[in-house]
Amino acid sequence: MAALGLPAIDTGGRSHVTVTRAARRTGTAEIEATLARALAGQGIDPRDTGILFDGAPPTLVMPPETAGDLAAADISYDRRTRRVSATMWVGPSASERRGSLRVSGTAVDLVTVAVANRNLERGDAVRD
Repeated sequence: MAALGLPAIDTGGRSHVTVTRAARRTGTAEIEATLARALAGQGIDPRDTGILFDGAPPTLVMPPETAGDLAAADISYDRRTRRVSATMWVGPSASERRGSLRVSGTAVDLVTVAVANRNLERGDAVRD
């Protein structure tokens, strides 16, 4: 425990202790939306674009007092393969990043699809 900067804790004979702390968490949805908006400079409409991330869904965890909005930097985009990679960061400025995460994935087109909420018979009219 001393290696973690924690004082000795009486565990009452328990073999495992979990220590938690408050945190600011930026989830996959916010990371995806920010990256899609950053790709607008590449001629991509962020409203119709999603990102399929490689591996586990990305999450950026920082101290709760971290100020600033999520931003994307060092963006690499290949139009042919639609592969994208970027560094996502939060902080008061690019030079004072308080949290950062490297992400990669594939840009995909999103399409709105109507889904019936009841069974339809042949000839039934479909409306909003």
